[in-house]
Amino acid sequence: MRKLVASMLMALDGVVENPQMWTVQFRSEESQHYKFDELFASDALLLGRRTYQDFAAGWPGVTGAYGERINRMPKYVPTTTLQEAEWNATLIKDHVGEGVTRLKQEPGQDIWFSFAAGDSNPNSTPIPANFSLWGTVLGAWTSIVPSEI
Repeated sequence: MRKLVASMLMALDGVVENPQMWTVQFRSEESQHYKFDELFASDALLLGRRTYQDFAAGWPGVTGAYGERINRMPKYVPTTTLQEAEWNATLIKDHVGEGVTRLKQEPGQDIWFSFAAGDSNPNSTPIPANFSLWGTVLGAWTSIVPSEI
């Protein structure tokens, strides 16, 4: 059975929002290799609706091995609001949990799961997560870590 593997860039205070705005200063050859290997261990993307919309707005024009891989991969989007999908995407509109279970039962590599802080877990079960933790505290954006911690 294929695995869902969540991939997120996260600051020390749990902020995952807008990583393109704050991770650039921390990128290294090592982190690029890690993200490259992570992506190429998967052959499909499961994207939350907001993440899908953000990715679809920017990724289609990206070139190079990483961009080409993302652009070619099938994308699955659990949604109750989107009516149409582009960019090699399929909408999962009804019985999301069953749809994700079916995807996991298909042959293939892992399914790379990426989502925004406001997207929900379409499977409602624990998902193995690859968090790339960045040594900064942002404080100004949405955190996935409760403020009481």
